[in-house]
Amino acid sequence: MSERTTKKVCFDFISEQIIRKIITEFFILLILLVCTYCAAESMRSKYIYYSNIQTEKTFINTVPYMRKQQYFASNFKDALTIEGIWIYLFEHFIPSIYAKQLNTKLEEYIFGEGLIVGVPRIRQIRVKPLKKCLNKLTADGLDKRPCYPDYSSKMEFKGTHNGINYKADAKKIQTPHCVYQGGGFSIDLNINETSKENWLMPLYYSRWIDQGTRLFVIELNVFYDANRMFQNLKLIFEIMPTGLVIPTAFIQCVLLECFLFMDALRIIAGIIFYSIIIYYTYQEVYEIFWLSPKAYFKRVRNYPDLLFLLVSYYMLAYNIWHFIEIERIKSAYAKDNSSYINMDSLIVGWETYIIAMAILEFMVWIKLIGFLSFHRSQKRLLAALKMSRKNILGFIFIYVITVFAFAQLGTILFGDSLEDFFSNYQSILFLMRVHMSDIDFWPMYEIQPVLAPIFFLAIIFSIYIISVNLFLAIYLSAYSDVKTKLIVNDQEVLDMLGQGLRQYFCFWRQRKKDRIPISVPLLTEKEIGSDSRPRHKHAPPKFETMMSLRENLARLTERSLQIEAELQSIVETIEAISKIQKINSAKLSDKNK
Repeated sequence: MSERTTKKVCFDFISEQIIRKIITEFFILLILLVCTYCAAESMRSKYIYYSNIQTEKTFINTVPYMRKQQYFASNFKDALTIEGIWIYLFEHFIPSIYAKQLNTKLEEYIFGEGLIVGVPRIRQIRVKPLKKCLNKLTADGLDKRPCYPDYSSKMEFKGTHNGINYKADAKKIQTPHCVYQGGGFSIDLNINETSKENWLMPLYYSRWIDQGTRLFVIELNVFYDANRMFQNLKLIFEIMPTGLVIPTAFIQCVLLECFLFMDALRIIAGIIFYSIIIYYTYQEVYEIFWLSPKAYFKRVRNYPDLLFLLVSYYMLAYNIWHFIEIERIKSAYAKDNSSYINMDSLIVGWETYIIAMAILEFMVWIKLIGFLSFHRSQKRLLAALKMSRKNILGFIFIYVITVFAFAQLGTILFGDSLEDFFSNYQSILFLMRVHMSDIDFWPMYEIQPVLAPIFFLAIIFSIYIISVNLFLAIYLSAYSDVKTKLIVNDQEVLDMLGQGLRQYFCFWRQRKKDRIPISVPLLTEKEIGSDSRPRHKHAPPKFETMMSLRENLARLTERSLQIEAELQSIVETIEAISKIQKINSAKLSDKNK
């Protein structure tokens, strides 16, 4: 059957009760959005950025000047060997956290304001030596030296090293090359002038850090009372099996209080927020019992609502846990401030809390899109995506294969020399940046003068030109079909929503007999050929307004298009019957032969 160009009408029915419900839900969502914004802003402080910059400049970027020796000390990024780690620790870290004051009581403070929570700590993670090793053959005999493999959780050493037992009391550390398990061999550092001679020098001469060390971490916790926040600093030195050291830093600030335990305004916002969450929970539970759990979970659109509720209740649980954890840290510091106070669980919880807050804020804003579904652009957008979903999924499948193929090719060609192609993941990120025109060609050309131009042009042609234009062609083709087949009377709905808003806020000014009903004069499929509009008792006006004319036109257009749709279905049914008759007659003729 040939393709028909009959326009498909958007059959809607909106009554006065539905409009009131929509307006109520909309204002509840606006209140929820304001409360969520207050909660999101409560976890950010304008001083966090400057505090992180100050700490980064002090311990990472700055090259301190040694006045007594009259030379510049080692920088954090200059620690490329095990010897460089000790030099940084002796000449940079210890002088930075210990500033001799006129008042000796200020020794526990950094930058003059930050209280060092407990003491700093150094920690290392080791691996077991290999049983089989290639030793060096010398004139005196076989020079036997232990060999150590790359890090893995199975090869991690968890015994005793230089009289220090292994402790699993830290969080996992993720570096650009590996993920290290929490724990290790740790030593607390007392903050005084003799800490270098009494603690660090014996460790240096006893080769506490050697070829078996795969990770060395310097940890420091600071509390800023004026800003009401903690700051955790981890200076990480990853030691490769080749002896190369790769330094990285981790800085994280955690506020002392969450929004449910702050000032009165945020507490009120939190109470309103969770009152709305309880209301949404009641709606979801009612829908589960009304539809049955099986039918409820079959609807894909219900999963974002469930995720929204789960994230909201997680935030409530975290606010309570955060308060308990802060009290634990305070009691641990009051009990013993001469040892390291472990705050890794608080850091991990805060990072998860940030992710949950970001998801919640995003989903609240996305909920607003549902109230715009009556608009023609929104309906056409969703209808075009629904119509072209199979083509888009096929395009995504081909696109992923193409990107992964180019990523592996780039890793093989340039992975040994360029950081952008160090791994397949880095190569995929590089290919994603191509879409934003963020690409550096000359380092690739210096490594592969012949293959780099071919690789570059193939990426631009395959990913940037063909893929983008193919996706646009798929979507625009579906959008043009939807635009010609779908009619949405959004102007009438907007007028009725406006009239509903006036009645919603000014209901006490209107009498019941003077209230104008705002039921949408759009007919459903069951009401074709009948006019079931309510008849008003008051006399008709002397002239028709523009709004009434538009409503009449929309009603007549809707009715005619519904009749056309019914006629089309009748024609399709007749054609299907004729096809079946032809097939049956052909079968009978074959049997007679």
